[in-house]
Amino acid sequence: MKILHVGDISFVGSMLCREMRRRKLAAAVLSKAGGPLRDLKDPWIVYRKNFMDELNLCGIDPQEYDVIHAHYLINWGSLGLRLKNIKRPILLHAHGADLFPSTPLHRFIQRAVAAQSKFMLYSTPDLLKALTWFKGRTIYLPNPVEIPELPEADRPFGKRILIYGTLYRFKKIETLFPRIEQLPYQFDLIDFGPDSEYTRRRLPKNAVMIAPFPKSQVNKELIKYKLVLGGSQDGSIRMCELEAMALGIPTLFPFRYNDFYKEPLPMPGDWLKDIGKYVGDRSLGQQQRQWVERYHRVEVVVDQLLQIYERVKNKA
Repeated sequence: MKILHVGDISFVGSMLCREMRRRKLAAAVLSKAGGPLRDLKDPWIVYRKNFMDELNLCGIDPQEYDVIHAHYLINWGSLGLRLKNIKRPILLHAHGADLFPSTPLHRFIQRAVAAQSKFMLYSTPDLLKALTWFKGRTIYLPNPVEIPELPEADRPFGKRILIYGTLYRFKKIETLFPRIEQLPYQFDLIDFGPDSEYTRRRLPKNAVMIAPFPKSQVNKELIKYKLVLGGSQDGSIRMCELEAMALGIPTLFPFRYNDFYKEPLPMPGDWLKDIGKYVGDRSLGQQQRQWVERYHRVEVVVDQLLQIYERVKNKA
């Protein structure tokens, strides 16, 4: 089976393709040149900064692939697929903001792209309620995460706690601020996201913005913290929470979608009342790491995805 991934939102396409290639499958991803998960010896299909390259799918012929996996509904690559009127099975993959178009034009593009497939993956449970308009089959595919060997913290932090997430208003990160402003800790937020300035204006005195981590340094930087507060305070689970839990760092956030899994995410019910109680709680961190291994490890997600590809091929 030959598989083409169009787009690499949060490097999900790269992770999935890399695992499929490890299994000797012919998987390719159309991604930005020099992406942090791209082995320079590995012939990914890449485009430069010119959006026309992406719109034109780098000049490749998608008809050569058995299944096309299109990440994100509102981008040049997905639109390029639609304009080419591909006669191959296409699997759409919604990741978040692409389900909430900001203008009528974006909504038109979203619906035009969606019309080319009978299958839509969605990457976080909260997105299902935003897909009532889609007439085909919707399938939850948990975001993949790699479970690393646990690195040793290079200068572990004492009284610093990370609030980890890309800064979007819909994640409701600011709802944490009244809870933390009297606590004897410094809270770090990564200065990255479209609502960075909105968040900055609401910071309590014991919270600061820090520079984003390079992708290659994420694990090395995260492991310095003895506690992470998830940036998703709206009830969902996203890549930042998964990355922290995959390292065995106790991670606290109000997860509301346990019914999407065979077993609930280990999460203490009283954490909002006593955040400091869970600083350095290795037992909680280990339980969460094991849960992520069972349901979000990239190998587990690819097992599910290959079954979905077969369904897409058979229904095309």
